[in-house]
Amino acid sequence: MRLNELQWTSFLRSLNKGNCCLVIGPDIKCIAGNGPAESVLSKFSSYLKSQMEELAIDHDANEHDFYYRADRYRRRYLPSSNDFHEDITAFVHNHLTDVPQIYQNLARLPFRTVCSLIPDPFFSLALHGLGFHFVEDHYDYKLKREPPKVDNETQLLYYMYGKYTNPESVATTPEEHLELVKNIVSSDPPVPDNVRSRFQKVPVSFLFLGFDFNDWHFRLVLKSIGIRKLSESYFPEVGNSQIAFIAREYYTGNMGITFLSDETESFVQECVSRYEVLNGAADRLIRIFIDYHPQDVEIFNELSRHLKINCGDRKFKIVHPLYQEVGEAFDPDDEFKLADVYIPMISAELFLACQDRIQEANRNRKIKLIIINTREVEFEAIFGGDTNRPEVLPNKAEPLYGRPDLTKLCGQIAKTLNAIIR
Repeated sequence: MRLNELQWTSFLRSLNKGNCCLVIGPDIKCIAGNGPAESVLSKFSSYLKSQMEELAIDHDANEHDFYYRADRYRRRYLPSSNDFHEDITAFVHNHLTDVPQIYQNLARLPFRTVCSLIPDPFFSLALHGLGFHFVEDHYDYKLKREPPKVDNETQLLYYMYGKYTNPESVATTPEEHLELVKNIVSSDPPVPDNVRSRFQKVPVSFLFLGFDFNDWHFRLVLKSIGIRKLSESYFPEVGNSQIAFIAREYYTGNMGITFLSDETESFVQECVSRYEVLNGAADRLIRIFIDYHPQDVEIFNELSRHLKINCGDRKFKIVHPLYQEVGEAFDPDDEFKLADVYIPMISAELFLACQDRIQEANRNRKIKLIIINTREVEFEAIFGGDTNRPEVLPNKAEPLYGRPDLTKLCGQIAKTLNAIIR
């Protein structure tokens, strides 16, 4: 089947609200060559084959499995395998530098959570290329690591099978791969709670790309990290391995996956096209209107400074009621109507002065409303029973005024704004 218009609307709305998780499997075909595109593991496997042939290492030339070839190749380094880490680094530097188009497209979409079961650096490079703020972390099946702090608004990129840039975290032999799966399932070490919780919140939807769902270990891994049947989940299956009936039944019944008669790259491209028609391109000029009361000009200046530092690679135009460019007429009400994002630095005084703009932005879905809690106010009195509540930074309970750590907080807020403004 293919998505109908109602399903597209629901999926894109979930994506825009940050409720869609992207899960990337190791069979995603992203590296272009003379023939059909191939996966990173396939490319790495071919690289190891050529190295073994050059070094005359005994191996079965008809066995294409990456883990088999890595195991045979690593034996030259016994009893230590640490030297193989240098081979991984060399492979990354020589073959994984150009970000494939599919990753460039995926990075344009606001997936709040991305879980990758392939250790390549492509998604990270694509996000950096667009100037987005995000937090990345990886699972290391050999040791427990302290996870980075990440708020719910910030995009998280989590490498479930380790990262090539941390080669000691990557399983490269059949035995190590089995140990990786066993340790994830037995939570030894555990996948961090701040990762698991993102898969389990309601509502949440999933987009799966690049899986051979006939491989038994995916069932164990995906179930153990808490992915279950919640709402809509999709997998464009054309171009992937033919899925056995029993596997299809399992993923449909237990995880609610709908198998789509789409090819992966074309589905992603259509997703980007549809999303950007509704919400604008990721690299477009974004107009941000900030309202503040004159008594809070110092806080505004501090926040503006951090926005320039943390969002310098983004195409942001930040205006405010006192904004003026030489030779340009400026009308705050006209600028507000053009704004993509409206940020009132809320206080009782500002609300009295800008009540109409705040309420209009809260009603208008075309404007993203983000409140900066500047001085103590009663949020219930401002928004009443309105269910369309805006995001409040840093939070409702702790206004910025009088905080001794104001500079640090403004830096954190600027990073969060860079993450959630898409």
